[in-house]
Amino acid sequence: TTRRLRATEGVNRYVPVIAVTANAMSRDIERCFDAGMDDHVKKPIDRPLLLAKIKRLLALRIDRNAAPDTSFTAASA
Repeated sequence: TTRRLRATEGVNRYVPVIAVTANAMSRDIERCFDAGMDDHVKKPIDRPLLLAKIKRLLALRIDRNAAPDTSFTAASA
């Protein structure tokens, strides 16, 4: 799970995780972030949106050479 991944030591701790769910209610999205996920997309998947989110997370990782910014909230998703 994402919680276990985030609890590990080393580089795998900061692997970007994007939730893909059928639930788009703000509470469901908030649970994804609470579990340590970096972003969220709802089904049906908007492919350009998913690709943009992947690129953003990878760019943050490369630019910072560290963990991505996890200060997102369901409201900003």
